[in-house]
Amino acid sequence: MKKICLTLLTSLTVLSVAAKAEIVSDIYFTQGIAVPGGAGNIFDYWRTGYSASLGAKLPHSFIRGWVQNWLDFSYAYLPFDRNSEFPVSYPYSPKPKMWGDGVNLFSMGLNLRIISPNPGIVKGYFLGGLGYMKRSKTNIYSNSADYPRFETTYGGAGFFSLGFGMYINLGDRLSLFSDVQYMVANTSPGKTALLPLRLGLIFNSIQKQ
Repeated sequence: MKKICLTLLTSLTVLSVAAKAEIVSDIYFTQGIAVPGGAGNIFDYWRTGYSASLGAKLPHSFIRGWVQNWLDFSYAYLPFDRNSEFPVSYPYSPKPKMWGDGVNLFSMGLNLRIISPNPGIVKGYFLGGLGYMKRSKTNIYSNSADYPRFETTYGGAGFFSLGFGMYINLGDRLSLFSDVQYMVANTSPGKTALLPLRLGLIFNSIQKQ
């Protein structure tokens, strides 16, 4: 947990310094949940957990500001589902039981957000991006005589994401937003996929045009 807090704090400090230098404009942070997406065995053994993210909008946008560049740092924790069962029956385990560690997911990426051009307090948007995801080592234990322990180390891998969301403008320098996106990474030996549902605030550090 200390490493997680330190990573997020360091990222926030970097973004704050960048905002003062007007390298980035809006800064956001979110809290939310993360749902296993079903790609690979992550869907079988983990359940809905926690997510947090922070990031910033880069100053350069396209098509009158309707297409925006965002830099994102994200973290998700998926707890182990202790009600999981073996996918097959083992002769030495008439009542199979499993227990294990939660999974930590760290990711960093660039997103394009396509904002609704209609004026108003509430605006919808689509988002899609690419980045890098790191998944922590997996430890699963069981009462099976054949397979008492599973241990898998996942390396980092590239990911892509797609999603949609909504802004609510609360003032010249503050907005509320919520979005959901599908993220998938080819973290061999199995894919990692999740759906973060986020709710957050955007703080504007550069005067809006």
